[in-house]
Amino acid sequence: MKIALISATKASLAPIERAFYEEAPDIELIHLLDTELLSMMEKEGALTSNIILRFSSLLNIAVSSEIDAIQLTCSAFNNITSILQPLYNVKLFRSDEAMLDQALAYERIGLISTV
Repeated sequence: MKIALISATKASLAPIERAFYEEAPDIELIHLLDTELLSMMEKEGALTSNIILRFSSLLNIAVSSEIDAIQLTCSAFNNITSILQPLYNVKLFRSDEAMLDQALAYERIGLISTV
C-alpha cells in the first residue's frame, strides 16, 4: 500500500512518519509539502478558491503517483476533504479522522486543541 502525506509544515513530517513506521511499517509513504498553504490560510482567513486550487495541485501529484490513499497532516485543512473528495477516486483522510472515529465510541469526551 502507498499513502501520500500532504503537509503544510515541516514539523509534521517526522511525527507522522514515525507513527506510520511504528504502526504500519509496510506502507510506502510519499511526502508532499507546501509551506505556503498556512500563510495563505492566515492571510485569507478561510478556504478560498486560491487555496483549494493549490491544494488540488498536490492531490493531482499524489494521484499521479498511484497512491492508495491521501492523509492530510495539518488540521487547518481538514474541511477541504469535503470539497475535494468528490473529485478523486482515492480516499482523502482528515488529520483527525481516526481520532474522531475512536471518540464516537464514547458517550462523553473532552477535547483540548491547539491552533
